[in-house]
Amino acid sequence: MTNTHHAVIAQSGVDAGAPSGRSVSARPRHVGVYSTGVGVLIAALTVALRHFGVLTGPITLALVIAVALALPTAKTLSGRILLAGLIALGWSQTLWWWQLPFDRVTACLALGFGMAAGWIIARKMHLMGSRPLIPDIRVVDVIPLLTAAFGLFAFKPWITRDDGVSALALLLPGWDNSAHFNMFHMTWLHGSTIDAITPPTATNDWLYFNYPQGFHATAASLAQLMWPAAKHDVSSSLIAYNRITALLVTATVVTLVAGLCSMPRLRSRWDVAAPLAAVVSAGFFLGPGATSVQSGFASFVVPCALIGASMFVVVSMSRVAQPVSMLALCGAFLGVAHGWILLLVLAFPVAVASLLPMTKDRWRASRHAWTATALIIGATAFGIFRAARLVLGGTGGTSLSAPGAITPPPVGMVVVIATSSLGAGLIAVALLRKGELVDKANAWQVSTLISILPICVVVAHYLTSIQIRDHGTVGYYFWKFLLGSELILLALLSLAVSLIVPHEIAKKKPTGRVLTGIGVCALSLAGTQLYGYSGPSSVATGLVSTDTTTIVQDNFRLAPDAMATAASSLLSAARVLENSGIDSAYLETAPTSMDPINAQQWYLSLRGDWTTQGNFESVLLQGGQDSVETTIPVAERWLSSHSGTLVISPSLRQAFLDDARLVSYSDRIRAWS
Repeated sequence: MTNTHHAVIAQSGVDAGAPSGRSVSARPRHVGVYSTGVGVLIAALTVALRHFGVLTGPITLALVIAVALALPTAKTLSGRILLAGLIALGWSQTLWWWQLPFDRVTACLALGFGMAAGWIIARKMHLMGSRPLIPDIRVVDVIPLLTAAFGLFAFKPWITRDDGVSALALLLPGWDNSAHFNMFHMTWLHGSTIDAITPPTATNDWLYFNYPQGFHATAASLAQLMWPAAKHDVSSSLIAYNRITALLVTATVVTLVAGLCSMPRLRSRWDVAAPLAAVVSAGFFLGPGATSVQSGFASFVVPCALIGASMFVVVSMSRVAQPVSMLALCGAFLGVAHGWILLLVLAFPVAVASLLPMTKDRWRASRHAWTATALIIGATAFGIFRAARLVLGGTGGTSLSAPGAITPPPVGMVVVIATSSLGAGLIAVALLRKGELVDKANAWQVSTLISILPICVVVAHYLTSIQIRDHGTVGYYFWKFLLGSELILLALLSLAVSLIVPHEIAKKKPTGRVLTGIGVCALSLAGTQLYGYSGPSSVATGLVSTDTTTIVQDNFRLAPDAMATAASSLLSAARVLENSGIDSAYLETAPTSMDPINAQQWYLSLRGDWTTQGNFESVLLQGGQDSVETTIPVAERWLSSHSGTLVISPSLRQAFLDDARLVSYSDRIRAWS
């Protein structure tokens, strides 16, 4: 490998191999004992602080991030964010795959802090390599931090709701939110994903036992890290879920943008990186990504960003057997497999690109590096197999023509992003083939990544054909796949543009910083408006926001009372029965802002009693009720076919007890006070 290749890889900010240091035989034994002792002490202190409830809250999360970024996994700050983000977002879900008799998050904190402390002591005593703890920080490294602020501002309502009623009211407009909160809360409460929880009966499984829960397990890790005592209170759990949803989506997009900012050609060109980052992040925070989050598909948005971030890892890898980079890359694949497994077809070109080009230098590594790489790949294969087994083994798989509710993305914008990514990718390949050795390697990789676009077309055509065959029109899975394709191709577009910047320009810093700064701010602001106007709005003057996030927030503000009333009733109903009530139901009448089936699903979700049988029988609660009189037959139908309790609002109680058809069931009709 040439010296130029080594220099460019080092500049890219992604781990290029273990740093050199003194030989093992030259290490003083007493120093090793001392560093180990410090590590054990820090680990014990961590366990004690967690036990007494001191090491919790957002400060703990900030401490974890600081420790992760202090590890010299890459030379640049953005490179460290990229690798640490993918590793954490992809692998933390594995903590919840099995029941464990101890607090797994505390154990990981103690192990991580202890090892980091011992390692730092050893470095200070010259037992480890020479790579600095403080990364290379440039102006471009501020962009991921600005992206984090952008995301937290966009999801401000998700973070600022501080009571159970308002937190639940925010979730009610998105039908699928009940399912995803259920998976998160069940995982957190029971200590494992639903497939590892003992079913309530031999013939009645917990709902979603066959649904991969990577997002929900990762959310449970964050919840246990910051608010471990909140899981036993449903209102606190709702608040935690909303905040963690916003944090996870923001963190994943920050990881993606950090990958962009770690590219060697953009390290000195923050003026190019900033508008690119604005376009990409706005796609997730204001465009199709925001549409998905508001509809209850945050667990789908995260895998899309993971695939995008993984592309930047691939083009920065100098060798295949690069354990830290491979751990990050495989973490992305795990997150995709346990997020929305169909997206693995779009992650496949990324996996192939990581193996290219097939040169000796790229495949040369130490035996230890290959052993670690093989173990990582093996663990990833097991995780992907586990996700496939869940999807295919539970009910024979999911029909790709199944109906569902989703807001379709603007097709014109999808076409613009798809053709732009293709054009920029082809230009990048043409330019890279004429460059240096590392450029030619990137040309192979980008050529492979461009194949994502034809794969999108083929899969979309297949989904179209089976959905038109079964229903006469395209539906849920087609639009959802198209939306994911749009987000992933947006990341590919940014990668291609970052590789088009000539070396001569990349080495020069922007001149005229004031004017350049103003121009970059203007371009970045323009990038955030590509998906619809998202500035101040006034209905009276006709100046109305058109981006999804603002529209949903405006709709909530227009009918806050209806959402809050429905949320308050649901929370009150969920608390009526103290014990498990897998054979209980919640019935409400108009005027209500909720479909009776959705209300029942939320009731079961909040109680943690959502089973396959209960979900199937929720249709019995739908009978066109629009008054007390039309609701009574629905109640009679459910009570006559069940032995459990029917929970109703206090406004219905007297009418139900006075009706002759329900007199015999009066002991099984309950209302909250």
